Amino acid sequence: METGARFLLDPRSKHEPTLMTRDGAARERRFDYYRAVAAMGARLGARVVSFWAGIDRAPGSDSVGWLHEGIARTAALIRREGLVASLEPEPGMAIETVAHWQRMQEALGADAPALTLDVGHLYAVWEGEPVAILEGVASHLAQVHLEDMHRGRHEHLLPGTGDVDFAAVLTELPRVGYGGPVCFELSRSSHCAPTAVATCRAVWDRLVGPARD
Repeated sequence: METGARFLLDPRSKHEPTLMTRDGAARERRFDYYRAVAAMGARLGARVVSFWAGIDRAPGSDSVGWLHEGIARTAALIRREGLVASLEPEPGMAIETVAHWQRMQEALGADAPALTLDVGHLYAVWEGEPVAILEGVASHLAQVHLEDMHRGRHEHLLPGTGDVDFAAVLTELPRVGYGGPVCFELSRSSHCAPTAVATCRAVWDRLVGPARD
């Protein structure tokens, strides 16, 4: 279950409000949304609810505490529905890298969510070779997103049009024991959906094996 909610909770501001929103009433709308998505996921038989931190638009001495409280509360309400809570590092947000996720995980301990890893983001915010990063976080992975992306630029692209080494990533995932969801995330390709689906399927069939219909 994905929870971006662009222009859903606020028709004038993309993705707002978030866990970093200081307006309490607005922030509660985000928690209510997570609660509703988790309940829906439980009814649908989903396993994971993926979320992210949001942009910190008023950085201050309370930012880390505000962030950690929001993440722990979100993870708890998702778990109450029997689903896995999983946080995705997102470029430009309060947690934008795997290193940021690891610091949060160390701070929250058992209250911390699992990790949703967007492989393209590893290129957009370069932390090192993606295969090496995958090996380091494999035991915490709950969901993986795929798309192509140019190094240093956050733009979701069709496979084959950017810098992502799909062969290396799709070989590494089973090697490190990951068996959870792997989802192509092409939010900017709805205008060419048939082409996008065919392209993704061709990549999957070539590197993993024919997908079951």
